[in-house]
Amino acid sequence: LIQMLFKMTSKKSHIPYTGMTFESMVNEMYRKKKIHLRRTKRIILADDEVFSQEAVKRMIESTGNYEVIAFFNGAHALKYYEENGDDISCGILDLQMPVMNGIETAKGLRALEKSMSRKRMYLICLTGYSDPETHEECLHNGIDVVLPKPIVKLNLLKLLQDHAQ
Repeated sequence: LIQMLFKMTSKKSHIPYTGMTFESMVNEMYRKKKIHLRRTKRIILADDEVFSQEAVKRMIESTGNYEVIAFFNGAHALKYYEENGDDISCGILDLQMPVMNGIETAKGLRALEKSMSRKRMYLICLTGYSDPETHEECLHNGIDVVLPKPIVKLNLLKLLQDHAQ
């Protein structure tokens, strides 16, 4: 509720009878531990299909708990993670993408985690393939779970709730 009010109200708005701005009151309440502002978790999404990317992004961001940073191929996602990945809690990768597919991206992300001593992020692979060999290859190469397309919103959100730290 506080976050919603904070977005709707000008930070410099004065609160009647207090002599304080909305921003200063929220900061004071936070400092006194009367409220806890939940930090939005950040997720990398790599999918080359615009419709699929937008649908997944909307599913996730509709909860208000996550910010999705979307890319059209794994190479761009990997570059972003290398430069800004300290606070990324999860990666969602399409299996088939140009330039760098989901498995190659997962390998690159895992290598960066090790070389940069970062916390292991949860990786989800999205695919239209349902054969066991594809699933095994994904799991063998650093992906934590494989979700079939079309994506069931509740399944995806449950995974994020349980694993996107």
